[in-house]
Amino acid sequence: MSRLQILTAAELKAFDIPPLLSYTQRETFFLVSEPLADLLATLRSPTNRVCLLLTVGSFRATKRFFVSPGSPADVAYVTQQLGYTPEQIDLDAYDDKASASRHRRLTLDYLGFRPFNRQARQEMAQEIRMMVRSQMRPKAIFLQLLTLLETRKTEIPRLHRIKW
Repeated sequence: MSRLQILTAAELKAFDIPPLLSYTQRETFFLVSEPLADLLATLRSPTNRVCLLLTVGSFRATKRFFVSPGSPADVAYVTQQLGYTPEQIDLDAYDDKASASRHRRLTLDYLGFRPFNRQARQEMAQEIRMMVRSQMRPKAIFLQLLTLLETRKTEIPRLHRIKW
């Protein structure tokens, strides 16, 4: 049996990559408040500070986490905003597993969101069942699901984690 295609190939690709932000959006999403500055100060390396701010900023923009840290323009903006030079930042040395996982937890805690876990998945499955009963179209269900996650301050997972 073939799977139902809800998103186009372009939409699928765009969903799991960081957004391209304008300069004005960078100023908004990468804004460092005093509590965020205190959180950044707890990290040891400039690279970790830059990567955490990139994580916080892209999450503010999309309510999602991404594998890549962001566009080169985002990295340059955040590096300069934190007062570092490009030579001080070594993204190749960034630990994609341990540091990224810790930065996700810090971001969720800082912004007051909860992770997309088993409980969130069960809640969304219940919502999906109700939408299916009301005969909503699959794409409308998907978009409503994203809205519900954001409204309930729950991380929007990568597409491969959303099981229909």
